[in-house]
Amino acid sequence: MKTILSLRKIFALSVLFVFSLSMSAQTVRVELGWAGSSMRYHNPKVPSIDFFGSNANNFQCAVAVDYLNYRWFDLTSEIGYIRKGGKEKDILTDAMGISQKGSARLNLDYLTLNTMFNVKYDFNGITPYIGVGPRLDFKVGSSESYENLDLENPGNPLASFHSNAVIFGWKCAAGVRVLISPSFQVGLHFSYLPSFTDAYRHKETGVWLRDGKNFTLGISLGYVIR
Repeated sequence: MKTILSLRKIFALSVLFVFSLSMSAQTVRVELGWAGSSMRYHNPKVPSIDFFGSNANNFQCAVAVDYLNYRWFDLTSEIGYIRKGGKEKDILTDAMGISQKGSARLNLDYLTLNTMFNVKYDFNGITPYIGVGPRLDFKVGSSESYENLDLENPGNPLASFHSNAVIFGWKCAAGVRVLISPSFQVGLHFSYLPSFTDAYRHKETGVWLRDGKNFTLGISLGYVIR
């Protein structure tokens, strides 16, 4: 119940965040697309080990508002959902210490908020841009899946780690918006999402697991208010 209540609070604050911005919005957009991610693992004693370091293909979507629109720049604020994580091949040990070859996948679900400063220029309705700004990800769920394992309980390798509920980072994006009518625009964007907060940390050993390479590629449909 506490988890549900906390998610409700996050959702309420997020709706308030977007609603307050929508009062000055000049364009409202819906975005969706691909998210690719992997995890970065750090162990001071064994620096060469990679943990969930293979890329996992996921999904992302968002609602965005563009405002303070001037000739050379504007601001964009977004609220959305993104799934991060990674894959690990050759998982060899289960909870009972029995070795077996297989693979595992870590899924981390986040409600994400960000605001970007965009540098842009309009070429007769075609507007390329680049932008950067702070990002907060609120963890709303996580799961693990296993493949090619005959064991019923492979065990959770992160069970002894502390999980951070909030991740701080940046969103760096480049894209183009195309005005297809006086009231509608379509867009294409690519973004890189570096994070500075550990997703998991083992306090006693100093071992941590953090977002590694996180990218998104998406399309958008926008309504031009003014």
